[in-house]
Amino acid sequence: MSENNNMTAFKTKVAEAMSPMLDVFHSIGEAPLHLVAYFYVQGCLERIVFSFGPTSLVVLADEDDDTVAISAVDTESLEIAPESDVSHLPLWEPFIARPFGWGYAVVNQQAYCDGLLLSFGDIRPKVLLQVIASSIDVKAISEFSPPSQSR
Repeated sequence: MSENNNMTAFKTKVAEAMSPMLDVFHSIGEAPLHLVAYFYVQGCLERIVFSFGPTSLVVLADEDDDTVAISAVDTESLEIAPESDVSHLPLWEPFIARPFGWGYAVVNQQAYCDGLLLSFGDIRPKVLLQVIASSIDVKAISEFSPPSQSR
């Protein structure tokens, strides 16, 4: 089999394996972000809820293997206390009312899916969610513009 065919077969296998997780992102479509809520257990950020109107994306830290699990749930089925709402934080405020862009699954070299990249308003990732020590670590992604090359 040629190298090109091997790569195509590899891409197909990856797509098939990742499909159940990535389908969750498709269920959100381009709905605008309404709310972000954090849920802590024993000092660890165990769960984040992203409400996109009737559908919410739930991100969960799996403490057994430090991986990330995601699901799409009916927002009305969730109990979100006002103190869990972190939409006002500087990280999230710019994304409220912006449409969901893209979701990316991050797989490390040990083949564990321990992170997500999320974009709002376009295709470029804006936020990294990574499970470390059974807690979700949240980081903003800033854009870097390399200096122009003048000759």
